Amino acid sequence: MSCIISYTFMANLITIVRVILLFVGIGFIYSHNIYGEILAFAIVIIVIIMDWIDGYVARRRGNTTPFGAVLDIMGDRIVESSLWIVFAHIHLIPVWVPIVVIVRGVITDSLRSVALTKGKTPFGEKTMIKTAVGRLIVSSRLSRALYGSAKVVTFCYLILYLAYIEGLKASPALFTPDWQASLYGAGMTLVYITVFMCVVRAVPVITDSIEYFR
Repeated sequence: MSCIISYTFMANLITIVRVILLFVGIGFIYSHNIYGEILAFAIVIIVIIMDWIDGYVARRRGNTTPFGAVLDIMGDRIVESSLWIVFAHIHLIPVWVPIVVIVRGVITDSLRSVALTKGKTPFGEKTMIKTAVGRLIVSSRLSRALYGSAKVVTFCYLILYLAYIEGLKASPALFTPDWQASLYGAGMTLVYITVFMCVVRAVPVITDSIEYFR
């Protein structure tokens, strides 16, 4: 019993620490120099690795809990929403992107909270998603891996693009401006793909939650 409590506590502690670390990384994003952006990139990578460790620790003894699942999703929401807001605030992406992502998160998390009162969890054996197609889109390892990878690649790319912009300001001879339009276009393509996946993965959560309001 003590071992289970220990693993659960460690998983939840990792979630809390990675959220705190995220805001340190955001501070470096606003440093407006290439070295700060590179540090922000490294910190975000650590936050991502901690997310993987968090899930590994929670599943190590098969002791995932409803509270742990909710806390993990909350941590993911904070990380995701904060980075989208920051990128919009510095005019790197359109403001509608964080609006769509945050509204989607509020809707799905509210519905998941209702399902939780019925003993259902977002993922796992007691998942609220009933249909096979819905589970494939929302809770399958493939879907979560693809969406998680899309966010990781997009966030890291955008931070590295900021490092390129700051490098361009500091040393135009080393960072050719000819690449800027192409690099920005590639980044926006990643943003659109990630937002599309975000919205699509919300559909089964909404449709499978209807029964809880009957």
